Amino acid sequence: MKKTDENDWKMKLLGIVGIWLVMGIIACAVIFVKSLREEGSLQQQVVAENVEKAGSLESAAASLPAFKKESGLSESEKLRNPLIVNHTGLVQVVTNMKGERLGVAQIIKLSEKDFDSITAKNLKDFWLECNFDGWEWVWILESNSEGNTGRALQITGNGSGARYGFINAFENAGIEFGQFYETVREFFYLSDENDFQYFNADDADDEGLKRFKDSDRVFAAKIN
Repeated sequence: MKKTDENDWKMKLLGIVGIWLVMGIIACAVIFVKSLREEGSLQQQVVAENVEKAGSLESAAASLPAFKKESGLSESEKLRNPLIVNHTGLVQVVTNMKGERLGVAQIIKLSEKDFDSITAKNLKDFWLECNFDGWEWVWILESNSEGNTGRALQITGNGSGARYGFINAFENAGIEFGQFYETVREFFYLSDENDFQYFNADDADDEGLKRFKDSDRVFAAKIN
């Protein structure tokens, strides 16, 4: 009888242990499922916030004027300027390396012929016409039937300066879009004079800052 009682006691103990194990497994499973749901809910919240931010920036871009109300230019001057004529309201969301949105940029696409034809007078008049307030950058891109060629002018600092050269201009480049491979020319805008100083970054014999003549082609390899 003693042996039987001992066996019964062991069976009861094993049963209790087994019940606690099952309950522990169930509790762990409940906690795991709950954490998955919370994580999924958090991810949905982050996605919703990102979508909301993107939407607000795009709506902000729509509300930002691309042109100033009064630039002083005549209609004929505007119509003869490829930079103004081809400014059709294209925009791009600007992000940093973390994917955080910084703002929006204006995009102006020119044919190879128009890009090469831009004179200092065209650029000065465009500077008078373009609204820089609230925009992160303004991009002037050379494009052809296959897409952007890589030649570009980036206007920065609310119109205080610009940088011309060769960039990563692939449409699907993401945050790599606009990364400069080669800088050819740096521009500094003199707002009091509506004029530019510039220097050629790729010219070893560069004599320092220069001034454009109105007829100079600003994207020419050499400017006399």
